[in-house]
Amino acid sequence: MSKNRDSYRKITMIFSIATILFTVRIVPPPEDLRFTVYPNPCKSGQDLIFRNIPNKCQLRIYNIAGELVAQEDCDSPVHLFNPKNLAQGVYFWLVENKGKEKKSGKVVILR
Repeated sequence: MSKNRDSYRKITMIFSIATILFTVRIVPPPEDLRFTVYPNPCKSGQDLIFRNIPNKCQLRIYNIAGELVAQEDCDSPVHLFNPKNLAQGVYFWLVENKGKEKKSGKVVILR
C-alpha cells in the first residue's frame, strides 16, 4: 500500500506542476502600447497617424504596383503622414528601424 501511496503522490505532484505551467498565459501589451495606423480608410483632408513606432525609423509608402511613392524619416513614437499627393487607392506602408524592426500593412486612401 505504501508503494501505491507514493505513486499517487508523484502523479499528484506532476499534475500540479503541469497545471501551473499551463495556467501561465501571454498577455498582449495594453492597447495604448500597440503599434497602430489610423484612420483606415483615410479620407481626404485627414493625416495618417502612425502610433508607437520605433524611434529613428523610416516610413515608406508603396502603390499597388510596388512602386515607392513616398518616404519620410520618423523621429518620435507618433508620426503624422499627409497623403495629399496620393491618388485614391490601396497603398502598402513599411516602417523600418535600420533593419532591426519592421512593421508593414496596407491603407486605403479615399478622395
